Amino acid sequence: MQLAHRGSPPTLQARGIAAFLTAYVALFIWMEVAQALVTVEVFNGVKNALYIALAAFGTWVFRREGRRGWREVQARPGRAAAWVLAGLGMMGIASALYGIVVLIIGRIEPGGNQAAIDAELLASTSSLPQALLLLGVVGLFAPIVEELVFRQIPFGSLQQHLPTPLAFVLSTLPFSLMHVTSVQEWPLAVFYVGSAVAFSIAYLVSNRNILVPVAVHVLWNGTGTAFQLLTHAFR
Repeated sequence: MQLAHRGSPPTLQARGIAAFLTAYVALFIWMEVAQALVTVEVFNGVKNALYIALAAFGTWVFRREGRRGWREVQARPGRAAAWVLAGLGMMGIASALYGIVVLIIGRIEPGGNQAAIDAELLASTSSLPQALLLLGVVGLFAPIVEELVFRQIPFGSLQQHLPTPLAFVLSTLPFSLMHVTSVQEWPLAVFYVGSAVAFSIAYLVSNRNILVPVAVHVLWNGTGTAFQLLTHAFR
């Protein structure tokens, strides 16, 4: 899907994309501002509800792209699986580079973003429903939302308006900056830039099939979150 050309009335999907991006900006503002204003329970509850709602709405807005991607997966499942595995391999490289940086500079003091994640993980281990909710949000709903925002829109919806190198920049930098919220977390930028590059390459080499980077993101986040939950539970 391409956005309407300049001077033409916006299509239904173009209006849906605008609403989707507006809601995502609202989610981002909530995550940046509200943590210091409300209780942890309210903060996490609103954040999780927004991620779930955005994933559902975004799946509807980009339903044609999703159906096209699924047809391609059904037609060539081996090729799609190969691109997913390649994406996971690139994620492993990004993680290894981050580990090398940590080894060089020593221990990293967690910033506000990482501290909030650790606190939510710890709180979720006391309740199975909370653990499953966290796993669902971090391992499924958030990856869907982020891949639609940072891959489908710049590389797909804006394909006729943005050259691929510029789309790469607009995909990588905001994705990385939103995950690194303080100076002391700067080494994490190595991992998140590498992750954004991996997701973008997976999207482009798979004939712009949004299901491929979504699968990479879901598998990486899902397995990592499940491992952390189990680690915290058995401490």
